[in-house]
Amino acid sequence: MQDRMYKSPMEAFDFGFYKIQDIAQEDFKIFKTNKKKKITEIQRVPRKIVRDFINACNSGDTEDLTKNLHPDLDFEQKNGWKTIFECSGILDFIDYSQSEEQKLCKQNLKIRSKWDIKLPYLTIGVKNNRFTDNDEDHFKNLWYSNVDFTVMEGKITKIVLKE
Repeated sequence: MQDRMYKSPMEAFDFGFYKIQDIAQEDFKIFKTNKKKKITEIQRVPRKIVRDFINACNSGDTEDLTKNLHPDLDFEQKNGWKTIFECSGILDFIDYSQSEEQKLCKQNLKIRSKWDIKLPYLTIGVKNNRFTDNDEDHFKNLWYSNVDFTVMEGKITKIVLKE
C-alpha cells in the first residue's frame, strides 16, 4: 500500500500550483469586474454633466447651457500654448457663446469615444463636421479639438477649448 498521493514532490507541487493558478485567475476576474463597476459609478455623474453641456452647446439654449456651470466659471480658448480668448463668470461666457468668433456653441459637435478622466478633470475629443454642398469645402469645415473640463461638486468650474 502506497502512503503518498504523488510519485514525486515535484508532481505534488505542479498539481497545487496549477490548481491555485486557476482559483487566482477567477478571483482576479471578479476583482476587475467589481473595480470597473465602481469606476463607472464614480464617473457616471461627471460624464452626464459633460454630455448635457455639449448637447446644450449644440442646441444653443442659454438656460440649458448654464444649468451645470459654476457661477465662477473660467473659460479659455487656446491654439497650442497661446491663449486666444479668456473669460470668467457665467455672464461673460454667455456673451462669448453668442458671439461670432466662438467655436463651441451651435457647431454640431460630436463627442469622440476616448475620454480621459482623472477626477475632477475630464478631457474629451470633439469633432465638428458641417457639411456643405461643395465637396471641396468639406475638409475646410471639418475640425477636431480637445476640451478640458474641471467638474467639482456637480458643476463645471473650468473649460479649456484646445484647437
